[in-house]
Amino acid sequence: MKRFNKVSLSTPEDYFMINLIEQENFNHIFTTKYLDFNPHNDSGITKCLVYRESGLCVGYVIFNHWDDQVEILMIGVKKEMWNHGIGSTLLREVKRYGLIITIEVRASNTNAIKFYEVNDFVFSHRKEKYYDNNEDGLYYIWKKN
Repeated sequence: MKRFNKVSLSTPEDYFMINLIEQENFNHIFTTKYLDFNPHNDSGITKCLVYRESGLCVGYVIFNHWDDQVEILMIGVKKEMWNHGIGSTLLREVKRYGLIITIEVRASNTNAIKFYEVNDFVFSHRKEKYYDNNEDGLYYIWKKN
């Protein structure tokens, strides 16, 4: 089943659900900082795409886009909707924006690492003690063929 028609730019009305999804999935909440850059405007550098199910935001991806490059800042899906292809659908949409996409992930986040590898991202490099708890950050990259 094609899900692209369920993905669109975020609106301010999506922010509440985006924050709930982030609280459900992450220890540190950063989304408000990114959403302050008006990502529902497609002409800016920072963008936020949302996936809606029955009109309700159940997944999002926030990314910076410039020239042919994309840096994914945050991606999240409601836990009850994991393994339904929503995250992969959001990544496919982001891939339309650039030839090169990068993302950083905590070394301990094995679910995210597996997710990115399944979606054709390859390990690039490790940044030691990147996080405030001295955990390493792993960088993954995707390049358009």
